[in-house]
Amino acid sequence: EGDHSPASAGTDMKQYSGFKLLIVDDHEHNLFTLRTLVQQHMDVEILEATSGRQALDIALGQPDIDLIILDIQMPEMDGFQTASMLKIRKRTRDIPIIFLTAAFKTEVFQQKGYEVGAADYLLKPIDDNQLINKISTYFRLIEKERELNRELEKKVAERTAELAQANTHLENIL
Repeated sequence: EGDHSPASAGTDMKQYSGFKLLIVDDHEHNLFTLRTLVQQHMDVEILEATSGRQALDIALGQPDIDLIILDIQMPEMDGFQTASMLKIRKRTRDIPIIFLTAAFKTEVFQQKGYEVGAADYLLKPIDDNQLINKISTYFRLIEKERELNRELEKKVAERTAELAQANTHLENIL
């Protein structure tokens, strides 16, 4: 129960500050609901798109989007087409995508979604706790990956400095 205390909620907000979430849905009401739910629990930057084409423009024009929540059923360019376009571009291919789908379409859509690179699924109507837990899980994984990359870069820098020092020492001896 301690996870829902105001103190830990504040910690979560700071923890996810700096993360960017792109929410894509062709219904303004759904965008509003998702944005409101996320903002109640996290201090993340939220970008919104009402179409697949707009989502592509935002994802390709905005650096460092961390996670995309993508509705499947949209006019013109559906979520599958949007995800396929995102996955073939170097800049956006590694962004995890969580698809939104109506429960009655689940099995067919899940199989197709995983084929085009979905990381996960959320069913409509949205379960608040499930939404927040999935987003938190991805943000924690991303943060862990960044931490490991920083440690690796630090070790590489240390080793490079040690090698340079050893080379200088050898040159002085020779």
